Amino acid sequence: MEEKSTIVKMDTEVAVPLGAPSSIALDEHRTLVDLEEMLRNAVKEWTTRLEDVQAQLQALAGEAEEVTIEGKPVFTYTRINRLREKDFRKQYPVMAGVYTDVIEVEKLNVDSLRAAQPELYREFQSRAWKRVG
Repeated sequence: MEEKSTIVKMDTEVAVPLGAPSSIALDEHRTLVDLEEMLRNAVKEWTTRLEDVQAQLQALAGEAEEVTIEGKPVFTYTRINRLREKDFRKQYPVMAGVYTDVIEVEKLNVDSLRAAQPELYREFQSRAWKRVG
């Protein structure tokens, strides 16, 4: 008998087999897939709109560090303790070289692990959820 895990979200119950199948058909849940697509598109649209509005507000703020409405702060645009390194390197390449430290970093050789231990690699392999088509 196959073990199953149950996922319950938004009044929809889906029994998902435990393990790692390479493919699963969601024909019975087409409306859920369609809803995901609609919401993903809505998020893109709203994200774009939000970025446009934020750009306009930042342009209006200019170099000011605080934006107020009726005397009350609604945004701050203060400097944080982080350098825009890419911009600095582009504008001052020689000075960037002077202030660049070379450090050794220990790094796992992922390609060797994958070649020598494919099952172990697969167990820890990252997965990305993305829409196809």
